[in-house]
Amino acid sequence: MTQLAADLRVGGVQTWVDHQNIRPGADWDESVEAALNACDSMILVMSNRSVESKNVKVEWSYFLDLNKTIYPVLCEPCRVPFRLRLHQQIDFVQDKQRALAVLLEALGVSPAISPTQALSPQITVLSARMVQEIDTYNYAHKISSIAIAPNSRVLAIGSLQKNIDLMDLRTRKVTFPLRGHNHSIRAVAFAPDGELLASGSTDTSVKLWDVSSGKQRVTLEGHQDWVRCIAFSPNGYTLASGSRDTTIKLWEISDYEELATLKGHRDWVRSVVFSPNGLLLASSSEDRNILLWHVTKDFVNPTVLTGHSGAVNAVAFSPDGSLLASASWDGTVGLWDMSKMRRRWLLTGHTNWVRSVAFSPDGSVLASCSEDQTIKLWKIPEGRELTTLNGHADSIWAIAFSPDGSQLISAGSDRKIKFWGVVTDFS
Repeated sequence: MTQLAADLRVGGVQTWVDHQNIRPGADWDESVEAALNACDSMILVMSNRSVESKNVKVEWSYFLDLNKTIYPVLCEPCRVPFRLRLHQQIDFVQDKQRALAVLLEALGVSPAISPTQALSPQITVLSARMVQEIDTYNYAHKISSIAIAPNSRVLAIGSLQKNIDLMDLRTRKVTFPLRGHNHSIRAVAFAPDGELLASGSTDTSVKLWDVSSGKQRVTLEGHQDWVRCIAFSPNGYTLASGSRDTTIKLWEISDYEELATLKGHRDWVRSVVFSPNGLLLASSSEDRNILLWHVTKDFVNPTVLTGHSGAVNAVAFSPDGSLLASASWDGTVGLWDMSKMRRRWLLTGHTNWVRSVAFSPDGSVLASCSEDQTIKLWKIPEGRELTTLNGHADSIWAIAFSPDGSQLISAGSDRKIKFWGVVTDFS
């Protein structure tokens, strides 16, 4: 269900999913009822478990009583409830891509923006060895961070010269220059709905920008040193920021208020990321540790993961949340099993600091970039190296997969933005 919601958002559909959109502490029944009243359509994911669930039955029965449209999605062979048998089912068992296209069309989404109509084949474990550089953009400054919008159409670029630019990925042209920070940009991140961009800077502030207009909404202040990293929660209600002052701050997006300050690292915080279900916040630091902050425990007494012999520069969750990848200055990539809260594999092969890591949307490939000027693609879950991508002339600081899976984008201190994709024609 989580992956289907992500695919729909890529296709331009606004979604509401209970485990992603209900705030911690909110009344579950009231939140679900409010969502059922507000939504125009329901996508009912049918499995043996869901059709037997009394709670699910109450929800779709209530939706039918409101005379609203239900799209039954069959994700595994199961018994279809009597009241739903007159509704046309969409079969994801036989052909997932075709079913997704049918669902998007039924929802009124143009096939032109369907993720199944990507500009190039998706980067997966089967196509990883065919990934090559397909384009390069020459930027004016050294690039510290990048982020791709959920619709795969906009690239945010943060530079060491206090500039942020929004690029249209279809035309490779800058649509909005975002100006307002006083010092270099260290992090950029899109909200899950793609309407908001957050940026963190060495001027100690976090700024929020309206993506459609390029205008600044608000400045969040409170850190005592550089803001090195930022991340939105999956429901978009909370923003986390990590700083050189060794703290992590949580911000309420609706009213731009500071919610909490998390203290646990002994050195500056280099990366923060929420798990896909929103129940964990992972942070990494120059103290060589990874901390897992539990939302259900009010972010106190975090679980500590140790094992790297150098600063942990970045962390990233797999799409299903089962793995956490870490990039370290010791030249290695760690893969951590979230069910056991321990390291499962240590990936070696880079010859210098590893700057960042990113999972492909289907979770089968992990990309890592390094000061050694290379990008490595690894097979998940076992961490076997698939290929090495060369082309940058200096350190690679940032890397990201497009949500539609068709591109891998990298950037760094050589002032180059490189676009990588699956190349099948070698003539």
